[in-house]
Amino acid sequence: MKKRPEFMRMIDSAKRGNIDLILVKSISRFARNTVDILNTIRELRNVGCIIYFEKENLYSDDSKIDFTLTILSSIAQEESRSISSNVKWAVEKKFKQGKVIIGRIYGYRFGENKTFIIHDEEAKVVRLIYSLFIQGYSIQDIKNILNTRGIVPASSKSKTWPYSTIRNILMNEKYCGDAILQKTVTLDYLTHKAVINDNIVNKYFVENNHEGIVSKEKWETAQYLLKGQSSSLTRMATKHSLTNLVYCSECGRNMHRHSINHNRPSVTTVLDCKHNPVIEKKCSTKWVSYDLVEKAIKDSIAELISRPELIESVTSLLAVNNDVDILQNEMATLREQIAKIQKAKTESVDSALVLKLENQENSLVERIKAKQKLVSSRVKTNTILDLISGLLTNKEMEIDGIIIKTLYRIVVSSNDTLTLVISNAPVTHEIALDIEKYVNIEPLFTKLFVDEESQRGIYIKVVFYDETI
Repeated sequence: MKKRPEFMRMIDSAKRGNIDLILVKSISRFARNTVDILNTIRELRNVGCIIYFEKENLYSDDSKIDFTLTILSSIAQEESRSISSNVKWAVEKKFKQGKVIIGRIYGYRFGENKTFIIHDEEAKVVRLIYSLFIQGYSIQDIKNILNTRGIVPASSKSKTWPYSTIRNILMNEKYCGDAILQKTVTLDYLTHKAVINDNIVNKYFVENNHEGIVSKEKWETAQYLLKGQSSSLTRMATKHSLTNLVYCSECGRNMHRHSINHNRPSVTTVLDCKHNPVIEKKCSTKWVSYDLVEKAIKDSIAELISRPELIESVTSLLAVNNDVDILQNEMATLREQIAKIQKAKTESVDSALVLKLENQENSLVERIKAKQKLVSSRVKTNTILDLISGLLTNKEMEIDGIIIKTLYRIVVSSNDTLTLVISNAPVTHEIALDIEKYVNIEPLFTKLFVDEESQRGIYIKVVFYDETI
């Protein structure tokens, strides 16, 4: 009854004394829940409102007919249960046939024959969400970026992106062209409340049901990162472009942004590892000008895209062993082996054999995790290649914090020298564990950058680190 606003408005009006008589076609049209029917009839009877059921030729003011009403309303309720069962049967039959029952989904519209049609503008936002997440941005980061850019979600109820909406987009397999059917199930036909289908009834998987907005490897990489995401991950979306990017070569700490000579004409914004509150270490590394470092990094990107031989060198390094399809096939084979082991475990009564099978299964799971890490690394590689392609296409593109953190996974500062690391590592914090090795890598190119405004210089070198070796 709560989902019938006009019905409830009529009942409220009757309780206020505005209605004396309600004419109803039949009991089943009044309500299908026995308790609801009896309670409502008694409440209205107490305020002097009579209900007449035409089909059954019954008036509710006769207290002797409560038994009759109970029987008839129970029949109406059973009819509702029967209809619900028939609908469930029809829906599951469609699921078994691989027919997708379409609901509203961001990034798609529905064409003839209930087909998925990509909505270009919304699809751009979906691709941006996946790209940012794979680069290492958290869901909260992505939420802030979308809201700051003024990108409005499809829901008219909110002008800002909820955290849950972005997470659901990252988890929804429909964005890679597949469909899992019967994710939820309605247990009570009276309340119609849907719950998550956690092995309650069968689920159905339809592969390549429609055109995906993102590739399957991007979607699977997002799932891998979602499972391994930790609350301790460093945020990448920050007000200032170098926050959580620059590390000290001597002590390995993240260099924080702060001001010196505060409230004086000579105030300067610098990066300094000594202001890192997490780890207290003595370090001889000097602070470095924030503006100088930022300008030097932007200049290095401009230098990179202006020299074809550098672009060719970087793309060739990134493209080595970048065949994601082979890894996907290898993982599919391992999953098939796991399925066979699980079947053998259920059929076996020998505890020693079951233990042996479990050990084999755990070993295969670890191999899948290792290959998934490689997939994540190579999808990250494709993200960098896409960025370089975009910079080459549009050389007037403004170089902002997102571009800097996409191309350079980490920047190592060592007394007037910056080492800028291009890497295929899936997440930044993994390559921040061993700072010293990046300083000794043979550089792709070196350059002395001089800031004309401040007349200060800094030596920069760009290196490539292959995380998969």
